[in-house]
Amino acid sequence: MLALARRRLLIPAALVALVLLVGCGGKDQPQTMGNVLPTDTLAWLHLDDLPALESALESYGLMDLLVEELDKPGTREEMEAELGIVLAEDPRVTIHALLQELVRADVSAHVPLHEGTEHPVAVVHLECIDEAAAGRVMDLIGKHADAEITVGTHMAFRIDAEDDLSFVLGQHGAHVVVATEAERWGEIMGAVIDPPLTALVDSEGYQRVVGSEAGQVTAYVAPDFQTELRGLGVPHGGINAAAMGPLMDKYGSEYTYLAMDYLLSRILMRQAFTEGSPLEPLMVCADGEAELMTWLPASTFLYEGWLVENGRAKMELIQELITDALGTMSEAAPGQLPPTGDDPIATAEGMIGFSMLDLAERVREVALAGADAPGWLIMLRAHDEIQAQEITDMFTGIPALAMLAEGAPAMVGDTTLRSFAWPGDPEGRVQFIGRHADTMLMAINVADAAAMEAFLGQVGSGGFLGAVPTHASRQLQQPGCGWGYLELSGLLTTLDQNPAEMFEDLPPALAQRLRGLRAAGHGRLLEGGVSETVLETGAP
Repeated sequence: MLALARRRLLIPAALVALVLLVGCGGKDQPQTMGNVLPTDTLAWLHLDDLPALESALESYGLMDLLVEELDKPGTREEMEAELGIVLAEDPRVTIHALLQELVRADVSAHVPLHEGTEHPVAVVHLECIDEAAAGRVMDLIGKHADAEITVGTHMAFRIDAEDDLSFVLGQHGAHVVVATEAERWGEIMGAVIDPPLTALVDSEGYQRVVGSEAGQVTAYVAPDFQTELRGLGVPHGGINAAAMGPLMDKYGSEYTYLAMDYLLSRILMRQAFTEGSPLEPLMVCADGEAELMTWLPASTFLYEGWLVENGRAKMELIQELITDALGTMSEAAPGQLPPTGDDPIATAEGMIGFSMLDLAERVREVALAGADAPGWLIMLRAHDEIQAQEITDMFTGIPALAMLAEGAPAMVGDTTLRSFAWPGDPEGRVQFIGRHADTMLMAINVADAAAMEAFLGQVGSGGFLGAVPTHASRQLQQPGCGWGYLELSGLLTTLDQNPAEMFEDLPPALAQRLRGLRAAGHGRLLEGGVSETVLETGAP
């Protein structure tokens, strides 16, 4: 048996790598795998638009990295020997030729149909440009077959790998299907030949989170996918695997849908908790506008803001979730949530000196931002000025402030912000805290009172929105319940990092894109408890 068959998972890894390289290229889509895959599909990744993928690889300089990797000593020979691919002197020629064989590709995960199988079944579907191209793909991967088998009425090939792992593959017309279980392979191959009346796109969960938007890359994940992974019982990051089951039973899981393009210039994500989840109240908030965004200066490089509705009730739910989640890192009997010991929320409240519930019920908008001047900002907008003063009193009463030296305040009109400084700070930076209208304002690492007063003088001028690029302005002015903005170079510079040095080892085109990255997005809550987030990074 060739080396490919002797290496566990090398075949599916090669196929997935091929899928990620190839994508799907046809412009018309009379039939997609969403109309073929069964309703109990756990996860589905669909790739489309091959010319755009190849263009993206070239524009980012990633094709150069791929060619460089293929030209390393021994890599070319190993690939040719194991995958049966003869590379041209310029690997780009071979890569381009392979890309031209395929139209679209899909990777999906399914519950096993064969009793005794522990792992979810992986399926790869490749739609080629025609039947002859599919035959060439079969020649490429089927040459390593160990046996010819019959699955139902379909002929297939079986490839055996280590650890009793095997793969079934076969062709119908322009389609090639590969699966890690014969039963699922037969089901999906049969559906490719004769599409069923009801498929994944007709399922309630898929209909709930997937809209009309389509991307060159789309992915759908069902809650049962997390359940199947949980069933493997693999601890991760200190989490007690025995406690994960009860935690998921209590809170449920999520449907997730993702759509994006290869250049990552637009990304859409929708998520929804399983019906009846205790977390569903978190997904309730009416669309609005971010008033605190108008406070920010033109030099803002980082912003995150969101509206708060029913803050106290949501905070109670969040606290319960955090307590249970932290409990998964302690010992527990199988099937039980473990004791949490000290309440982490109560511990934190003891340090800050006030109740998070009391704070949450007074807040209606939150904004976190970073700007060249005055610095880092935390803004909590209350329902009225009385509550804003109560929030301010909470923060000025934090015991840790007693360790700082209080200095001269910043004053603009009726607003007075107290100032605090760390003794011996070599840069002489100052922290300001106080109330401005209906908002508690905290500014960290400000140069001096003059910088703080200059910020207060421009509040409401909209300097931030006037300074961001068009794609960012488009996102930040959308109605919703959350917004965000990032200028990567500005953030790195503020953190004393040199963007030019950080990206100098990357291809020039990719480094340039990262240095100039300005991403913005907004989030909103749709009907049926579905959250939607849209992110734009602008043209490359």
